[in-house]
Amino acid sequence: MLTVDPKFRIPCCRSITNEYLPKIYNQIMNKLKNTCLAAGFISLTFDGCADRRVRAFYAITMHYVDQTGQLRAHLLAYNHIS
Repeated sequence: MLTVDPKFRIPCCRSITNEYLPKIYNQIMNKLKNTCLAAGFISLTFDGCADRRVRAFYAITMHYVDQTGQLRAHLLAYNHIS
């Protein structure tokens, strides 16, 4: 990176965890909230699955049609069931 921009500094792990990730998370959540408000109707789907080691997972997905008529989907959660 020094050849591209000599003043560039790689952020430390603490900066990424405490500054960048919360900022990105809030930006994505705000976009998702605005999308939900703009959509006329929203459908939530729940799906369960297991991997080869028989660990169970579930997923929650949001589906809607945007202003251009395109079907859109967003994965809201994908978690391990303990």
